[in-house]
Parts: sequence; C-alpha cells; structure tokens
Amino acid sequence: MQFPGANVKLEMKDPDLVFSERLSLPVKRRRIELLWVPAETDDCIAAWLPDDGVLYSGALFQVLTSPT
Repeated sequence: MQFPGANVKLEMKDPDLVFSERLSLPVKRRRIELLWVPAETDDCIAAWLPDDGVLYSGALFQVLTSPT
C-alpha cells in the first residue's frame, strides 16, 4: 500500500499468535488474560489482571450520552 506523494510502503503481516476465547500471558510474575468480548464488533478483547483485580475493557461499555 502506498500513499500518493509520500515515500511510505506498508505491509500487512499475519498474526503470530491467535486465540478464540481466552489467552493467558505470564508477564514478569503478573498474570494477564486476554478475553474475547464480542461487543459492537466481533473482534473486541479485554485484558483481565486477576492478581490485581483489574479489568481493562476498552470500549466494551457504552454510556447513554453522546460522545463529545
């Protein structure tokens, strides 16, 4: 893929690692679990850190107000 007027070339690369529902990652003595959480689209994931009780849900939760 190229951009007109720019000397930039982009390549698409297939992923090295895939998962269907859950993937556990050991990172420096901390567990991180990637979870498939279909929401607005079917490719959303959340990150769960069970040792810390933290869930990063990204845009999984929608609010009832309009975005600004």
